[in-house]
Amino acid sequence: GGDTYYLQITTDGERVDGKDSTGNPYVDYKYSLPGYDDEGHQKQLDFNAAKDRPLRKEAFLKVTWNKKKGVTSYEEVQPKQVPKKAAEKLGV
Repeated sequence: GGDTYYLQITTDGERVDGKDSTGNPYVDYKYSLPGYDDEGHQKQLDFNAAKDRPLRKEAFLKVTWNKKKGVTSYEEVQPKQVPKKAAEKLGV
C-alpha cells in the first residue's frame, strides 16, 4: 500500500551496472523526478527501473509511494488517465 503519484519520464535515467547476490551482472536505470498526487501536490520521487534499457521518454507513470520503502511499484498510463490536477502540473 501507499500513496499514488503521477509523473512523466523526462530523462534517460542514470545507468547503474551491478551484480546480484549470485554474481550475475544486471542493469538498472535510476530516476529522480517530481510526481503529483490527484490534488496536485508535488513529491520528489527516486526510483530504479530494473530494465536493460531506459524507460520510454515522455511516458506517463502511475507510481505507488510508501513512507518506509519509497516507490514500491509503477505502471505506464495514458495521459487521459492522469487526474486533472496532476495533469495540469505535468502540462498535459
